[in-house]
Amino acid sequence: MASPEPETRRKQRVYTATVPRIDVTGQFNDYNASDIENRKIMRKREAVLVRWDTDERHFYQQEYRKFYRKIKLDRDLLNYKYDWTNKDCHSQCFRIIAQSLQSSRSDKMEDIDWFIEKFYKNEEHTIGIGKYDDTYTPPARRIRITKNITFDKNDVIPVYSDLPGETSKNLEIPDNFVYEYSNVNFVDKSQEPDLVKAMELAQQEENLIKCNCHSGDNIVSCYENKNCPCFKMNKKLRKFQFHIKDRPRCEFSSFKPIILAKHTDVMFDNIGFSCSEVCACAGKCTNNTLLLANKKIFPLEIYRQNPHVGFNIRSSVPIPAGTPFRTFTGEIRESVNVSDEDLDYAFKVWQYNETRLPVDLKDMKFTGEYKRLLFELFQRDFFICPTTCGNVGRTAGHSCVPNVEILRVYQKSVSPAHINLIMVAREDIIPGTPLTIDYGADFAERLKDVCQCGTFACMGGRKYSDILIVYYFSFKLAPCVAKLHELKFEKYRDTVIDVIKEEEIAHRAKRRRLQAH
Repeated sequence: MASPEPETRRKQRVYTATVPRIDVTGQFNDYNASDIENRKIMRKREAVLVRWDTDERHFYQQEYRKFYRKIKLDRDLLNYKYDWTNKDCHSQCFRIIAQSLQSSRSDKMEDIDWFIEKFYKNEEHTIGIGKYDDTYTPPARRIRITKNITFDKNDVIPVYSDLPGETSKNLEIPDNFVYEYSNVNFVDKSQEPDLVKAMELAQQEENLIKCNCHSGDNIVSCYENKNCPCFKMNKKLRKFQFHIKDRPRCEFSSFKPIILAKHTDVMFDNIGFSCSEVCACAGKCTNNTLLLANKKIFPLEIYRQNPHVGFNIRSSVPIPAGTPFRTFTGEIRESVNVSDEDLDYAFKVWQYNETRLPVDLKDMKFTGEYKRLLFELFQRDFFICPTTCGNVGRTAGHSCVPNVEILRVYQKSVSPAHINLIMVAREDIIPGTPLTIDYGADFAERLKDVCQCGTFACMGGRKYSDILIVYYFSFKLAPCVAKLHELKFEKYRDTVIDVIKEEEIAHRAKRRRLQAH
C-alpha cells in the first residue's frame, strides 16, 4: 500500500464539497500525521477483547428500536417512509439480480434444468437452499480493533476481528486497513490541474447549477419543481437512460427508492443530479439523493471473519431496496495517475468512450471556456481512488451476487470533479448480511477459482454451485433469488419485527387501561 500522504501533499487537496464538521474523538490528528507502521501500532494499542451479545434477537431488537427513534427525532426525515420495499419494486430488484447473473455467466454454465423442476416442486430440502443464508453471527468473544474508525462521534463505525485463534497479542493489521478517513471526495491540484480548473470555473454564475428554492419547511420541495434548476438537470439526465418499454426509468430523489430498469451498463446508464450545500435549500430538499447517505443514519460495523477475504461491512438494521445508504469517497484522478494497486480499490466514474454524455454542451449556457474544458475532460478516463484516503465504502467486499450497486450523482455542475458515488441497496438487506459490491470483470476473473463469498452463485473452488441456473432460464432464476431472500426475511420478521410490534400493542393497551382508571 502507498504510504500516507505527507503534510505537503495533503495541503494540495481541493475538496469537491464542504467538508462536514466532525466531533472528533481519539487521536485523530496524530493518526493522520503518522506513517503506516505507526498507524498500525496505534490500532494495536487500541485493540481489546470484548464480549458480544450472542442473543441475536435481543441485539437486533435493540438496534431496530434505536434506529427507529433516531429517524423519528430527525425533523428532516418526516417525509421519509422507512419500510420494506413493496412487492412490485422488489420483484423488479430480483429480476435485475437474476439478469445480472445470467449475463455474467452465459458462457460458463451448463444445463441444470433439474434445479428449476425441484424448485417449483418446493423441494428445498433436496437442494439445501437454506445453507445460503449469509447473515453473519459473531462469536461471543471478539477483538475490537477500534471503537470508531471515523473518529467522528456522530458517525460511529466500530471494527472487529473474529479470526479463529487470534488474540490482541498476535493481532495482525494489514497495511491497506490504515487509510485516512474522509467522507468527501477531493482532487490533488498538483496532479489534476484541469479538474481543479473545472471546479473553479464551475463557481461562476453561468456554470454553476444551483437553485433558489426555499420554504419554511425542514425539507424543501425541489423534486418535480419545474422552476428548480437542479431538478431540471436531474430530469434531463433521466432522459438519457436507455428506456425499456413498460418499465419506468430510474429516479434519483431524496426519499424514493432507486429501482433499476435494466441490468447492463448500470453505472454509466443511470445518473442523477442533486441539490447541494450551495443551493438556497442547502441540499435539505426532495431533490438530493445524497441526503440519507450524508446523514449516515444506517449503523454499520466493519468485521473480519476470514483471513483470505479480509474486512467486510454489515448493518444492524434493515436497509430497504433502492436506498442510497452511504457514499463511496476518495481522490478523483485521471487514469494516467492511477496505479495497479489503486485499481484494486478504485471505481471508474468517467470513461472517454462513454456514448451518453451527461449533457449536450450545445444546449447549456456555460461559458465558452468551461465548455471547451469539459469537452477535453470528457475525452479522458477518471477514477475515484480510496487507496490512501476514503470512507467505509472501500471496505465493502466482493460478491458473485452483490447486494449493493454503485451509482453516480452530480452536484453543482457536470465535470468529472462533480461526480459523487452512492451505495444503493439492490434488495431489502437483512441485518447481519455482508454488504457487497461487484469488483468488476477483471477482478472477478482473478477470483474465479478462489472466491469465498459463499453465495449460491460463487465461482470459487468449484465449477458450479448447485443453484446456478443455465443462462436461458434467467427469467426463472428471479423467483429463486426471491426465495433465498424470503428465508432470511421470515427469520428476521419472526424474531425481531413481530416481537417489537407485539410489545408496542401491549404497551398501548396498558396505557389505555391506565387512562381509563
